[in-house]
Amino acid sequence: MPRPKGSKNVASLAAKERIAWAFERVNGTGNTWLLKQAEENPAIFASLVARCIPVESAVSVSHVLISLGDEMQQAANRLNAMRDARILEHDDTAHIHQPIDNIED
Repeated sequence: MPRPKGSKNVASLAAKERIAWAFERVNGTGNTWLLKQAEENPAIFASLVARCIPVESAVSVSHVLISLGDEMQQAANRLNAMRDARILEHDDTAHIHQPIDNIED
């Protein structure tokens, strides 16, 4: 059964880790060997660099065309609906105290 698209090949990943381990054991963790190759063997170094660059890249582009007039009308409708929803029916006179005619002590 093939592995899922985009997943890493475990065997080649393990091989790369072993190669990197062996390289570091011989050359240390610095980039001295790479610099030496760039100076003494530029063709081989260029080949190494070329292998690090992806051969192809998957790109997906999508776009949506909208009518600006329609979008502005819909926005205006939404604003009007919000404005209308904020208007509450209430009695402005409810806060006025009515005098009490007969107060008994």
